[in-house]
Amino acid sequence: MQRCAAKEEMESLDYDMFESIVNKSGFGYKYRDGREKNRSIVVRWILTLVAGLITALAGIILLLCTQTLAHVKRTLIEHYITAGPPTLVFGVLMGFNVVLVLIATSLTIFGEPVAAGSGISEIKSMLNGVKIPRMLRFRTLCCKLLGTICAVSGGLPVGKEGPMIHSGSIIAAGISQGKSSTWGYDTSFTYFAGFRNDREKRDFLSCGAAAGVAAAFGSPIGGVLFVLEEGASFWNQTLTWRTLFCAMVSTFTLAFFISGMSETAGHSWGTLGSQAGTFTFGPFNLSTYQVWEIPIFILMGVGGGMQGAFFNALNTRLARFRARWIQTKCVWLLEAIIISCSVTVMAFWVSFTFGSCHPAPKGPKDNVISINSWWNWWSKEEPLNDIIPDDEDSYPYRHDLVRFYCPPDYYNDLASLLLAPGETAIRHLFHASPETFDMNNLVLFWVLSLISSCWTYGLKLPSGLFIPALLTGAAYGRLWTRIINAVTSYLHAKTIDPRVYGLIGSAAMLGGVTRMTISLTVILLECTGNIEYGLPLIVTLFSARWVGNYFNHGIYDIHIHLRRIPFLDWDPPVQGSQLRVKHVMTRHPKYLRTVERAGTIYDLLCNTTHNGFPVIVEDPTFGSKFFAGMILRKQLDVLLSRHDFSFTKPTPFSRHPRKSNTTEQGEGFCLSYRDMEANYPHYPHPTSVAAPNGQSYTLNDTEREAWVDLTPYMNQTPFVIQEEAPFTRAYRLFRSSGLRHLIVVNRHNNVRGILTRRELEEDHCARCWRLSRRLKGFDQSSDTIDEEGDTYNYSTKPVWRAPRILKRHIDRADQVRRVLSSMQKPLLSDSTEENEGYDEDEEDAKV
Repeated sequence: MQRCAAKEEMESLDYDMFESIVNKSGFGYKYRDGREKNRSIVVRWILTLVAGLITALAGIILLLCTQTLAHVKRTLIEHYITAGPPTLVFGVLMGFNVVLVLIATSLTIFGEPVAAGSGISEIKSMLNGVKIPRMLRFRTLCCKLLGTICAVSGGLPVGKEGPMIHSGSIIAAGISQGKSSTWGYDTSFTYFAGFRNDREKRDFLSCGAAAGVAAAFGSPIGGVLFVLEEGASFWNQTLTWRTLFCAMVSTFTLAFFISGMSETAGHSWGTLGSQAGTFTFGPFNLSTYQVWEIPIFILMGVGGGMQGAFFNALNTRLARFRARWIQTKCVWLLEAIIISCSVTVMAFWVSFTFGSCHPAPKGPKDNVISINSWWNWWSKEEPLNDIIPDDEDSYPYRHDLVRFYCPPDYYNDLASLLLAPGETAIRHLFHASPETFDMNNLVLFWVLSLISSCWTYGLKLPSGLFIPALLTGAAYGRLWTRIINAVTSYLHAKTIDPRVYGLIGSAAMLGGVTRMTISLTVILLECTGNIEYGLPLIVTLFSARWVGNYFNHGIYDIHIHLRRIPFLDWDPPVQGSQLRVKHVMTRHPKYLRTVERAGTIYDLLCNTTHNGFPVIVEDPTFGSKFFAGMILRKQLDVLLSRHDFSFTKPTPFSRHPRKSNTTEQGEGFCLSYRDMEANYPHYPHPTSVAAPNGQSYTLNDTEREAWVDLTPYMNQTPFVIQEEAPFTRAYRLFRSSGLRHLIVVNRHNNVRGILTRRELEEDHCARCWRLSRRLKGFDQSSDTIDEEGDTYNYSTKPVWRAPRILKRHIDRADQVRRVLSSMQKPLLSDSTEENEGYDEDEEDAKV
């Protein structure tokens, strides 16, 4: 059974197939002079600027809508608390949350299923070189934004930071193409046509992801490092500048709009310097830590790594359960409603039963209320931005505390955490005094937050993981604050700053779940504005990563593996160090000849799902499978759909593309590069193959007998590798060069197999390694038994072998080895008569 080169719904990108063809005279996009090239560079930077600008505007819309709905929900709760019993308040809250969650789930299930989740796993895979259909459509963007607004406002433990990264990627990739299948417009007459290829789209995707991080956290440098660490597998210096520029534009645009929205606080449009992203941590300028606390931070990182490993393990089992038992749309809706009801019941009745009332702390000003609300900004009663207190004793987020069923000037500690938005609860845990929350309630909230966020992640609705992980980690750090303060009060020592431990706890939990280190450190540093937190954050995150990796992988890598996306890591699999290319390759791939019948090509496209085919030529000297080049499925589809064939057998390598300044006609000309890529990224398909864009073609009996010349379109100089080469060399060549297919040849340049991403996956390598271990001791090439087998061993660990003098008898393997060694004959003799008629394929078949 032939292995598919890639699945129809998920195919890997190709960055080098046309590289040699485009450079041919007249075939590709040819610059007439230096001015046209300079114009394309300018257009590329302008598109990058527009991508950052629109990403920031999307973040502003997301911020305003979520804050408006949060204000409406809080107003309803406060109104019905004074007007009715708790059951009435609970019913109103339940209905409000369920309706919003139902809308968010319906948008993804019936609108665009790929909009579910945070999208970081998919964006990371696409930057690695995997193409996932429908991920970058305008329809996906709309469902993502609207679904995120409803999910966040519906009381679920989800965040909007992860979906912002996906939204920024969609915006940047869509702007670079200059066309939309949803709206039906095309700008092929402009310079957009030069950006319609996989390489340009991938680069714009990187810029958009960095702009999404910058819009979410106000962290442009952290956004660049996030893309570099977690996403992009192909990087260069020019892309670094463009990504940073796009992130900076996004940060500036967001700060500009927020400056105008906080006009009542003494600012005006264009007054920048105190704004952050759509989510801010609050002031950290006066918080300090001692040197002796660094070992404590390391221990907190160890605890965060263990929490993250538990979170990932539990979520993995939930994902497998959902994949097996929750498979229909009705069940998806029912699951979302059940989880929404459960979270609402937990938040309301736990706060009502176990919450304790505390006196409200002193506010920053009597005449200014800071609840970070769009509603109050619109009514000119309250500013949108948080207000820094005038003195150290005042609490800047006093009016964000939830009163619930407490007396006036009191607040409910659990309600302030469970019924408030996630960003507000994080700021409470960061900046509130150590005695703001009871110890028992803090432990209860920590456990409930961990379980509910793990249960929610994986629903069929847009949901981010940053805010739930930061919130759980903040409660975890607050517990450390209470424990250490109890010890220091017993020793009559100075108490510690709760803000530092809340931040370190959040970093430990988020690092334990995602296994991010450098990028997360810079993001948190830019959010706090205090560079002195660099050392505590980096040691905490490294501790969390090392401890978490001992148990399992990061949450994004786990979901990539569960969805069977062929993601290639930086380093090859461990088992691959002892394998050769011939052990993992797909043998006897489907191939075509340089001049082939149209019917043969059509049947091959209908009966296979391969995306690349080697082109061979019969050579009288080297065999019948002499490798000549490589051609892709999309090229064959374009050739057959445009009837680029003749009824007389053409001569290979005799056709060339028509020059742009001539109107010559004739069979001596072939399609140009622009003609081949005119339908990017949706190409026609045979009638028997489901086409996502509806473009299909067929051939009649007369056209099936026509001849198709593949030589003008195939890549004559693709990367190839010998079948005896080490697997690690093939892996690094494949990944570093951004390949899609890697042809395996023998010493006579005959096609022996093919490598795709599927053959380079860790699971496939493990299976091939186990198979090679079973065949250990049998050398197929010489019919002899060898203790080392037919694998490489790069391990430097010495292997102990019993001295021969200690062997009391000669085993059966030694006897067979001696007999075969005395009887073996060379495969190729020096005599010409003995070598006549030798065929390597027949010899391998005999073996």
